[in-house]
Amino acid sequence: MRKAWSLLLIALLVCLLTAAGASAQDKKKAKGKPKPKKPIATVPAGVEKAFEAMDKDRDWRLSLDEFKAGKPDAEKAEQEFKSIDKNRDTFVTLWEFKTYMDKKSPPPKQDKKDDKKDDKKKPKK
Repeated sequence: MRKAWSLLLIALLVCLLTAAGASAQDKKKAKGKPKPKKPIATVPAGVEKAFEAMDKDRDWRLSLDEFKAGKPDAEKAEQEFKSIDKNRDTFVTLWEFKTYMDKKSPPPKQDKKDDKKDDKKKPKK
């Protein structure tokens, strides 16, 4: 009799643990795709802040609506969005945005004065 109760108790525990695991998986599925984590990237602070300001739902991806928000010309903004979205997944990632910003505003050129200083330091042959 004691053995029967032990088996019944073990079966009940297995059922409870299985149900608890299934309900945790259901909750994850109900929420949809998990939000991507903040990418580990070396991005200038200004570019990242501009990206974060546009990313209203904080999923580290810009949708077309987030990108167009606040822009006066929606048609031009949509064309710009499509040019930034290189993999055509309908989202702009931080990397895509950084690449676009690098092309849009290249690093400043050195002054000619700096070039002359460098020439003086080099030994002549």
